[in-house]
Amino acid sequence: MNVCYKHIIRVLLPCILPMFAVILASCSEDVIDDDRNGSSTTLQMKVGTRADGDVAGDAGEPNENIHSICVLLVNSSGNVAWKYIDDDFSADASATEYLSEPITDLPFGVYDVYAFANFDYYTADGELWNILTGIQEGASFDNTILSFVIDDPASMIDFDEGRFIPMSGKNENFNVTSATRIIPVTLDRLVSKVLISVGGSSAASVTQLVFGGWADKVTLFGDGALSGEAYNESKTFSASNLSGDGTTVTVEPFYVNETSDGHAFNVSLTTLETTAGKPETVYKATTSRDELPRNNIYPLNITINDWKLNITAQCWVSPIGHYPVPVKADFEENTYNIEIPEGAQFEFALDGLDGVTGSTATWNIDPLTTAGIAFENGYTNGETVKGHVTAAAGNSYTLGVAAEWTETNSYRREYTVTVTTTDLADAELMLQSPLPPLTRAVEWGEVRNVLPEVLDVHVER
Repeated sequence: MNVCYKHIIRVLLPCILPMFAVILASCSEDVIDDDRNGSSTTLQMKVGTRADGDVAGDAGEPNENIHSICVLLVNSSGNVAWKYIDDDFSADASATEYLSEPITDLPFGVYDVYAFANFDYYTADGELWNILTGIQEGASFDNTILSFVIDDPASMIDFDEGRFIPMSGKNENFNVTSATRIIPVTLDRLVSKVLISVGGSSAASVTQLVFGGWADKVTLFGDGALSGEAYNESKTFSASNLSGDGTTVTVEPFYVNETSDGHAFNVSLTTLETTAGKPETVYKATTSRDELPRNNIYPLNITINDWKLNITAQCWVSPIGHYPVPVKADFEENTYNIEIPEGAQFEFALDGLDGVTGSTATWNIDPLTTAGIAFENGYTNGETVKGHVTAAAGNSYTLGVAAEWTETNSYRREYTVTVTTTDLADAELMLQSPLPPLTRAVEWGEVRNVLPEVLDVHVER
């Protein structure tokens, strides 16, 4: 061998041999990891609330996240390898994540992780938090917990009393190796949040809203089997729970239990509108959505569709020695009020409901509310009324109207039209000929369909 090469090998050999030793050691460690032969690691548990499609809308909204928490790590032998529990992790349930201290010397293997949040008020014998509190590390895990059914959790939620939204999550068959640093678990709320708004010309007169039809119990985990449940839970909101801007009314957000496929929700609205002699009108409808998975937001926009009662009004004043002169009859916006000059002659004609084929509308005059109006004989009922008002400004008279129509169901509604007299000096003459009647569609409302408009409702799996 060339003397030069021998010299090079002699110099490099001490450096090369340690490198081979490191490579062999690395290969040996890989074999141990794959075999999981009694090896262990250090890792952390990470438990968080869902941020996508959940009731919080975004992670971090107060009151809808973690207040109390319990996490169980169960090994393949069915024993509790590690446990963490805290009944006051976040006083106001604003915490969106729990990250454990390092768990050391955890053997490699397959584990199941179960996490529970905000069950700290389920403390009676046999209830979940009572059982979780009693579980010890190293003990056998009682998997009957996994099939627990929780009775009406939505009704138990009361932030002011410290009863926050119950949540659960699991991560089963998780393989722990030397590369594992975090075991993640995501919590699902057992309920969903409903956001209701009511629009339409009659929205401002809503005095009560009832939403119902959700389940009275839920399974602890979303993939559990539920039996014996009833879909009769409901919530009633009075005027004090409603707020609005005059055209839209909103309901305070509320929570309902997860509800399985095939069970639509019922909506009932009460408004201050006269119906068939009654001072209130009740509207009822059923949503097209017939399920509501846990941990979601359900925006429900209810529209009270506008009906239009067609009224044509004409009126005239008669200066001494002259034929009657047409003047303008004013409609007040979004009311049933008609203003005409004092002493004027009038003719009010009804033409059913705008756009509703076959609808009819007739006057229903009460002498007690029309003293001061002289009606022409034969015109106190029917579709047209004629007469004249007394020569005094500032008087108000109420005229009844009854409308009937059929659209799937038959409807009869009663309206009140107010006629107010104004100063003759303020009358606006209408000198054009021939005389065009002043026509305005007076608005009224009726619910035909309550259609849910839902943000992407889904549960991450």
